[in-house]
Amino acid sequence: MNTLQTLPALPVPLPLSYNPQGIGDVDVADPAKPIEILIGPINLKSKDRIDLFWGTHNEVIDTYTHSSDSPNTNGFFSLYVDTRWVQSGLTDVNYLYTPFPSNIQEHSPVNKIVVKLEIPGGRDPDPATPYENEKLDIPTVNPSGVITSPEGVSVTLDAYENMATGDSIFIYWHGIRVEHPPLTADQLGKPVTVSIDKQIIIEAGDSENIVVRYDVRDIVNNWSRFSFPAYVTVEAGNSSLQAPIAPQAPNMELDLDKLAGADVQALVLSHASIATGDIINFVMERNTAEGIQLESFTASKVVQIPGSFVEFLIPNEQFHPIAQGRARLKYTVIKGTGEALRSKSLTLAVLGQPQQLSLPHVQGVTNGVLNPDSHNVITQVPPYYFMADGHDINLVWIGKTANGETVMHQEVKNLNADDIGKSIEYLIPDEKVGALAGGSLEVYYTVTTYAKAFFKSPTLRLLVDVDNSTPLEAPVVDKLSADGILDPADVPLEAIVRVSPYRAMAEGDKVTIHWEGVDAEGTYGTYTVVNSGTVNRETVFRIPKRYVDANLNRLVQVWYTVQHEDRIAESEKSAITIRETVALPLPTPTLKEAIGTTLDPANASSGATVVIDATANLQAGDQVITQWQGPNGNDTREKTLTGADAGKTLEVVFAAALVTANAGRTVAISYVVNRVNGLVQVSGTLALQILAAQPELVLDTSPVTLGGKVYLLPGSPDLLPNFPADTTLLRQASGGQAPYQYASSDPLVAKVDSNGLTSVRGKGTAVITATDALGASKQYTVTVTGVIHCIGLGSGSFSQISKNAGNNGARIPTIHELVDIHALYGNRWPMGKGNYWSSTVSSAGIGGWNWYYVKNMVTGGNFKLKSHNSSLGVGIR
Repeated sequence: MNTLQTLPALPVPLPLSYNPQGIGDVDVADPAKPIEILIGPINLKSKDRIDLFWGTHNEVIDTYTHSSDSPNTNGFFSLYVDTRWVQSGLTDVNYLYTPFPSNIQEHSPVNKIVVKLEIPGGRDPDPATPYENEKLDIPTVNPSGVITSPEGVSVTLDAYENMATGDSIFIYWHGIRVEHPPLTADQLGKPVTVSIDKQIIIEAGDSENIVVRYDVRDIVNNWSRFSFPAYVTVEAGNSSLQAPIAPQAPNMELDLDKLAGADVQALVLSHASIATGDIINFVMERNTAEGIQLESFTASKVVQIPGSFVEFLIPNEQFHPIAQGRARLKYTVIKGTGEALRSKSLTLAVLGQPQQLSLPHVQGVTNGVLNPDSHNVITQVPPYYFMADGHDINLVWIGKTANGETVMHQEVKNLNADDIGKSIEYLIPDEKVGALAGGSLEVYYTVTTYAKAFFKSPTLRLLVDVDNSTPLEAPVVDKLSADGILDPADVPLEAIVRVSPYRAMAEGDKVTIHWEGVDAEGTYGTYTVVNSGTVNRETVFRIPKRYVDANLNRLVQVWYTVQHEDRIAESEKSAITIRETVALPLPTPTLKEAIGTTLDPANASSGATVVIDATANLQAGDQVITQWQGPNGNDTREKTLTGADAGKTLEVVFAAALVTANAGRTVAISYVVNRVNGLVQVSGTLALQILAAQPELVLDTSPVTLGGKVYLLPGSPDLLPNFPADTTLLRQASGGQAPYQYASSDPLVAKVDSNGLTSVRGKGTAVITATDALGASKQYTVTVTGVIHCIGLGSGSFSQISKNAGNNGARIPTIHELVDIHALYGNRWPMGKGNYWSSTVSSAGIGGWNWYYVKNMVTGGNFKLKSHNSSLGVGIR
C-alpha cells in the first residue's frame, strides 16, 4: 500500500517525452511504445480509480484501479496514451480521480502540452541518405566566387517546408557551428541570412573546398537532417602552404569498405618554404554523420629530406566513428626561427556504414529470457564513441504482460565527466519485472547531446519467463482411486484427464498433455491451443484405452506443459498405477541360477535365488512367504514389502546347503502373498530338478624339481633323446568330468603331452595345469635344473670355434661330453656329418699349436687335429 498523505490539490499530469519542451516526431516513431503519463504524488486507497483524458476526446484514454496488493510506487502512477491519439497542436492532458466508495469525482489541473510532429524541411525522401535531407536547398554563400577577405561573409538559405516560429538554424562553416536566433513569425516563408564572423573564417582557414551546410531544429527538437553542402574557395587568411593530399580518397571521398582495414596515407608535398629540420604538425579534424565534433587526430614529424614529400599514416580506426561524416586534413610548419606557416585544408567525405549505438544489456538474462523472480535487476548502457559530459541518456523499458497490458519504465541520467568511457547502470523496480511474468520486453535507450542531437539505440527484445515460484498444479484423472489406482475395467473407451485453468492463461497458449508409460507403446501425448472461447476454462484431454492397457501393473506419470510464445512451463506430475482391483493370479516363481527347471549345484555355490516377477504387483505392506520344500531339507523366508519394493521384482535367497542336501532330487518352490487389503494369494509351484553333484577334480599339486642331466638341441626342438631318469614326470588328473586337458605355462622350460607326461626343455620354472570338461582346473609347479643345450657353432679353427662359443654364452665340450652327446643321438645328429672340436688336448704342439681330440658326431669316430686346422664346432650351455 502507498502511505503518502493526500495532497490538498491533485498534481498536474506529466507526459514523459524525449524533450521537455513537448512531444515530437521521435516520441511517436515507435507505434508499439505509448506515451507514458506520470501522475503523482497521490495517495490512493484500494479501489480508487484514475481515468486519463487526452486532447479534445471525451472518452477515457487509459484507466488505473488501485488494489491492496499493488506494489509500492511512492504515490506515483503511470498511465499510457497510444500513439494513434497523438496529433500536432496544443494538447490538453488531464485526469479524473474517483475515490472509493464515495464516487465523488475530482478533476486534475490541465497540462497544456506542445505536440509538433512536422519535421523542419519535411520528411527525408531518400532513406539511402539518412543524415542529409534532399528537400533542403543548398545554401548560398556571399560574396560569390573566391573569398579573399574574412570580412562581410554570410550564408543565405531559402525558406523550407514546415518553417515554424522558434526554429533554430545552424550553419556549419567547414565544421564550425554558427547558431542563428530562433525564427520569429515575420521571418516565416522568407530566406534567412546568417552572418559569419571573420574569426570563424580565419579559424577554418583557406581551402579550395570549404564545406558549408546547415540544419534546423524546431521547438520540440525535431531535426531536419543536414542540407547538401555548398563548396567555397577561401583565400582570406595566412595559409601559405598547399593542402595535404590523400591518394586513397579520389574526388575527396574516402570509402572505408575499399580500404579493407588499411591505414590512410596523407602526404605533405614539398614546398620552397619547408626546409630540413622544420617540424610539421599534422591535424585531422573529425565530425560524425550527425555533425558532432570528435577529438582530432594529430601527429608530428621532423623534415629529413629537403624537396621531398612527408608521409603521415592515419590509423584506420580513426575513421570508423565518422562514417558518413567528414574529415578535414591540414598542417602547420614550425620553422627553426619559431615562425608558424599554415596550410590550406582538405575536406574528405567519409563513406561507409555509420557506427551504431550498442544494444543495452540486462543483467541476469539467460538465452534471451528474463526471470520474473529476479530482484534488483540492473540494465546497462554501454559506452558509446561520442560520449561526453552533459549528455542525457534516457533508458526506455517497455514490457507486455501475459495478458497484453503495457508495463513501462523510463529513467534519464545526465552524464558528468566521471561517466565518460563507462557503462551507465539503471536499477529496474522489482514490481516492473515481476509484472511481466509470461510476457515480453523491449529495452532501448536514447542519447540527447548538449547540442540537442538525438540518437536511439537498437532495441533489445527479451522474453520473460513464467512465474515458476509456484508450479502449475497436476492434472486430474477421472475414476482414479484414493490410493492412485486406475482400473482398466473402469475405462471402457478412453481415460479422461482434466487441466484446471492456470494463472496467466492466455489465447494462443499451447497446452500439451503427457501420459508417460514405461515404454513407447504405453506413452501418449497430444495438445490443444487455447482460443478466446477456452481462456480460463477447464481443458479436457482423452487418452485412448490402448495406452491404459499397455501399462497394466505399471506406473504412469501424467503431467502437462504450457507454451506461451517461446516459454514453456511444466506442471507437477501425477503418478498413477494401472492395476486391476480384482487380484490376478500370481506368477509362478523361477530360480535365477537354474536353466528352466534344472539346477546344477555348481551354479548355486553362493545360494539359490528365487525370483518373483514384478507382475505379482506386490505393494507396500504386502507380506510374502517363500517356501522351499525338498526330501532332504526345507526352509521358509518371510518379507514385508516397503514402498521402495512396491511394483518391482522380488528376489529371495536360500542357502547353498539346501541345494547340496537335495542334490539328485526334486524340490518344490512356491510363495504366499498376504495382501495389505486382507486378500491371501498362493502362487503356482516350481518343481525344480537338482542335478547330482559331480566329484571334485583330483591332481597331485605338490611342487617338483626335475634335476636329471640331459643334452637337448634347441635348434631342433622336435629331435629328442631317450630321456634319462629325473627328466620326466607323469601326473594324471582324475575325478571331475573327463576328458582332461594339460598345459604348460612355459613350454621352453617344461612341456606336457595329452596324457599328463611332463618332460624337460630348459632350465627354469613352469606351471602345469590340468582342466576337466566342466572347466575345473588344478596345477602344480615344476622346476628344471639339469638341462644342457647344444648350440651349433659352424666350422673353423679351434680358436675361432672357441670365440663363437663365448659369443653364444657357451663353451666347447670335453671329449667325454661329446661321447655322452653322441650316445643320446647317434646317427640322428642334425648339425652336419663331420668332426667336432673337443676342449681336450691330446698333445702339446710346437709353437703353441696343440693337438685336440675331435669326434665325428654321426659315426662316433675319435681323431686328433691340430688347433689351426678347421673343423665343425658345437657349444654347450
